[in-house]
Amino acid sequence: MTRRLLKGEITYSFAKDQESDILHHLGYYGQQDRFFSYLDDRRDDKCHVSEVRYWLRGSFNICIPISTQNSRQQPRKRVILRFPLPYRIGDDFRPGNGDKKIQCEAGTYAWLQQNCPDIPIPRLYGFALSTGETFTELDQLPFLSRCFQSLRRRLLNWFCLPVPSNYILNPNQTEALPGRVASAGYLLLQCIEETQGTMLANTWFEKQQDSELRCNFLRELSRIFLSLSKTPLPRIGSFIINRDGFLTLSNRPLSMELQDLENENVPTHISRDYTYNTVESYVMDILGAHDSRLRN
Repeated sequence: MTRRLLKGEITYSFAKDQESDILHHLGYYGQQDRFFSYLDDRRDDKCHVSEVRYWLRGSFNICIPISTQNSRQQPRKRVILRFPLPYRIGDDFRPGNGDKKIQCEAGTYAWLQQNCPDIPIPRLYGFALSTGETFTELDQLPFLSRCFQSLRRRLLNWFCLPVPSNYILNPNQTEALPGRVASAGYLLLQCIEETQGTMLANTWFEKQQDSELRCNFLRELSRIFLSLSKTPLPRIGSFIINRDGFLTLSNRPLSMELQDLENENVPTHISRDYTYNTVESYVMDILGAHDSRLRN
């Protein structure tokens, strides 16, 4: 007898030898269908949402291509609406995990824009939390709001005070109702078209043995790591953008392992607002989280 997983089917003889919680994974397929239906049922006439078959599905996120049209009736522009998958990030076990994931990812985009402009990344136009709070990139604000924010930044800089990030909390909070997509939380990103590049996942298995391409890939990857390492960080943690728009290193290191453990209802005992001053303390807490998995 076979059972359905997200990426195929599985039998008992194969499942019994796996270390992961297969019983928990069996629920993903049905939860995925329900979440996709929830998103698909909330289309808006103000933009064109692609059909479900064109959605880009990952292990932790779903990316939905959307075409927008501005008030001047210019050609449609494609953007990506990226939602965290609630059934893969432990949001039921630890409510708020989805919002923290979005805040950390937005914080990472903002930090890279400020400190590593040589690393090519998609443009982040804005993001929203399940609470209804929405943040917009400075360049996307109305003219008067841009002028006010630019003046504010100059004054803060002149007085040697901290300057906020380029993402501004909208004063009119969107009401987070069950019938609105905003209640799920999302990132709004630039769409990288096929004419600009192809995802590595689409070509890796076919061309990974090409020594020239692999050498180019590893060379560029090493340049990215070198660029990242140029800016020393005072603590081990994750960046977030707070309600005031400031970029702060104030969240726990958000890793795939922590998301997986909490998604399987394993207590990690690591507070979201905790950062580490030493590698040793971080490693000990990670070992403690895996020990918790064995005990639970």
